[in-house]
Amino acid sequence: MHARRLVFGGFTASGARGYHYRILAALHEFGPASQAELGRRCRVDHHESR
Repeated sequence: MHARRLVFGGFTASGARGYHYRILAALHEFGPASQAELGRRCRVDHHESR
């Protein structure tokens, strides 16, 4: 839990959001993917990224 707070604290400080982390983690784990595939894998609603 502490590590999670540190990671998200760093993201928040740089203006990033939780879905940014999920997308980067998916790219790291699965490699290149289309925007649609990343959205499905990360369960990111297109309204969330606005």
